[in-house]
Amino acid sequence: MKPRIAVTADDTDWRMPVGGPGLLLEVPSWGHWRRRPLLHVEATRPYLLRVMLGGQPLFWMRVDD
Repeated sequence: MKPRIAVTADDTDWRMPVGGPGLLLEVPSWGHWRRRPLLHVEATRPYLLRVMLGGQPLFWMRVDD
């Protein structure tokens, strides 16, 4: 079975200091993006994230260095 996802290196200059490889998600603050989607990620206390579906938490994540 062939993979359906290809991951390649991104050499775009985002003008942001980064400590290493990672994921950058940029969502515009104008237009139809202002409505919160049913499935979304929220940042909470330091180093905690939660994935929400509507108003219910699906799972919590702890950011580990």
